[in-house]
Amino acid sequence: LTQKGRVYSRRMEDRTSLTALIPELNHELNLLPKGTFVLGEFVFVRKDGKEMVRKVATVIRVDDANEAFERYTQLKKEGYFLFKIFDILFYKNKFVGNLGYRDRYALLQELKVDTPEIIEDWKKTENAAMADKWEGFVLRNELNSVITFTTNGKADRAGGYKYKFTK
Repeated sequence: LTQKGRVYSRRMEDRTSLTALIPELNHELNLLPKGTFVLGEFVFVRKDGKEMVRKVATVIRVDDANEAFERYTQLKKEGYFLFKIFDILFYKNKFVGNLGYRDRYALLQELKVDTPEIIEDWKKTENAAMADKWEGFVLRNELNSVITFTTNGKADRAGGYKYKFTK
C-alpha cells in the first residue's frame, strides 16, 4: 500500500507510520489532490452497524506500526473501518477555510471522498441519534462557518458548536 499524504492526530501528533498499512484510510487519502488538507475521523463499525469510536484509539494510540496493524487486523474480524472526511482546510495548496461550510462540503463531494451527510433538521434526528448512542452533533451556523487552526491542532470553528450526548 502507498500512502499519499500524512496523518496527524487532533493534537498534531504525526500518525502516518501507524496508519500507512490501513487500506480504508489510504483509499480516501489517495483520492485527494496534492496540497489538500482535510479533517476527518477514523471510525470502527461493528457488524451490527454500531460505530465504536474508542476502538480506533486502540489501533492508533500505540508507538509501533506493526502493533497498530496487528490490532487493526484483529478488529477487522469484528467489523469494518471507515475514514469519514468532514471538512477541508486547503485544496491544491489554496486556503479554503475562509469559505462557508456548504462550499467546503461541496468541494469534498467533488473529490468523491466518504463524507458524513448533512442533517438539515437535527432536532428530528436527535432522539434516534441518542438511542443509537451517537457521541453528538456538530452544529454549524451557515452565516459564520469559517475554520482556522492553531499550531497545536486546536480548531477555531467560528459558527461550529459541539452538541454532545455523552461525556
